[in-house]
Amino acid sequence: MVAAFGLGLALTHRPGWYRPQGIDRARLHADKLAMADLQEQISAALNQGRPVRFRLEEDQLNRWIAARAEMWPEAAIDLGGLERPQAVLSEKGIRLGATVKRASLEAVITLNCRLELGEEYLTVRYDTPRAGAIPLPRSWLMDLLVELPGVEPAALRSLRPGTIRVRNELVWPNGKRRCRLRELTPLPGAIEVVLEPVAGR
Repeated sequence: MVAAFGLGLALTHRPGWYRPQGIDRARLHADKLAMADLQEQISAALNQGRPVRFRLEEDQLNRWIAARAEMWPEAAIDLGGLERPQAVLSEKGIRLGATVKRASLEAVITLNCRLELGEEYLTVRYDTPRAGAIPLPRSWLMDLLVELPGVEPAALRSLRPGTIRVRNELVWPNGKRRCRLRELTPLPGAIEVVLEPVAGR
């Protein structure tokens, strides 16, 4: 009985930093305009064959994440039962949190990531995921990740534990321009990004 009680406390432990935002209706219109402006800035640069630098602030990013179903109604990513996602940005990397519910239990899933950018791949190195204070098997995370766009399941499973590798190339929708990340710099409360068109594509 005592062990079960302790397990329940460990599972339901809520980190102090985890404070996910709901949809901010008062700012939703401004957030949509900010997203449209950013997309226009990126499109203009890439379609002219120029790199583009932009900065994503943590607060803005989390408001976009919270309102993702309204921002991208036809392209919102299914998070596989994870609710109320939040990202915390620092110079050390990205801390991710989300809530999962099972029966009467609600646990906060957390993951710390570090980003390493190469010419061909973006490598994400991560610590052991946790449910509350309890470590989760990495197989749980793998099963979730293989469902996300841009992740190659075979390459993902062939890497050493704690590593995710995603190809550093994407097609920008406006103009169908192939591009890649040239810089990705985590900062306190923000992340700075440079996208560049892929020559000859």
